[in-house]
Amino acid sequence: MEERIVGTTSTCEGGYELVLQCLEERIVETTITCEGGYELVLQCLEERIVETTSTCDGGYELVLQCLEERIVETTSTCEGGYELVLQCLEERIVEITSTCEGRYELVLQCLEERIVETTSTCEGGYEFVLQCLEERIVETTSTCEGGYELVLQCFEERIVETTSTCEGGYELVLQCLEERIVETTSTCDGGYELVLQCLEERIVETTSTCEGGYELVLQCLEERIVEITSTCEGRYELVLQCLEGRIVETTSTCEGGYELVLQCLEERIVETTSTCEGGYELVLQCLEERIVETTSTCEIGYELVLQCLEERIVETTSTCEGGYELVLQCLEERIVEITSTC
Repeated sequence: MEERIVGTTSTCEGGYELVLQCLEERIVETTITCEGGYELVLQCLEERIVETTSTCDGGYELVLQCLEERIVETTSTCEGGYELVLQCLEERIVEITSTCEGRYELVLQCLEERIVETTSTCEGGYEFVLQCLEERIVETTSTCEGGYELVLQCFEERIVETTSTCEGGYELVLQCLEERIVETTSTCDGGYELVLQCLEERIVETTSTCEGGYELVLQCLEERIVEITSTCEGRYELVLQCLEGRIVETTSTCEGGYELVLQCLEERIVETTSTCEGGYELVLQCLEERIVETTSTCEIGYELVLQCLEERIVETTSTCEGGYELVLQCLEERIVEITSTC
């Protein structure tokens, strides 16, 4: 394993760092540290990326904007003082982009208030976009109640009507649609659905509750952070969490009983895989503790697992309480050997 990352972090004013990056296959030490000890890694391991933070092989374009140092307090606060990391920040932004080769582009940013044609707007004029758009996307915005807008998506050029609407007018899109998918924003082949709710600003106790009491936690907790990474086969590491320091050796449960549920589960999970249209498979889910086969295999042997194991998940496949729905679909078939096995 070779450490050959060059400039893999995006540094914002005030020492804030965020990485949404394309890494070389043999890269280790993939986590970054933000001010206050917060760590976040959302990375894209690609087979033949060498010494570049701006390009990935396979035709992807990544755009990551940095945040101005005067960050406003998070607008979404969970019980116990937990704060949502995906937040609307102060309006003046410093752009730091990473570019991957080809047509796809991903944006994880808070846009400046006066930006034109922004896909998302938070209360107070703050704007947030988390998306992966192909060249000719049509109608790709998502609007939540109260003016909140969020897009987390990867659309093929011919896709239309790609937003997913939650109860109460919330809309959220988290998906990567196959080339010829049309109007399939909320359901994969076989009726699979992923639950990632639009959060209302005044959420009490549980920010996102799935059937059976499962709770979604995408958040920064206390200042005392402990690295809890998921080590995948081949020593890849993926960290999409900011856990409280007193949590030890757990990626599934945060203080207060919060549980990560980013799932696309079949009603009676056996091999813990979800099949999207075209044979793609993706697991981003809470799996039953006793499940052995914890990997998700995409077509041509792609595997991706970002999960936390919960004791007994039964029939939590399509909806959370309130009928929220989200689609997180599989990767485009030209990507080769992006495997992660937890």
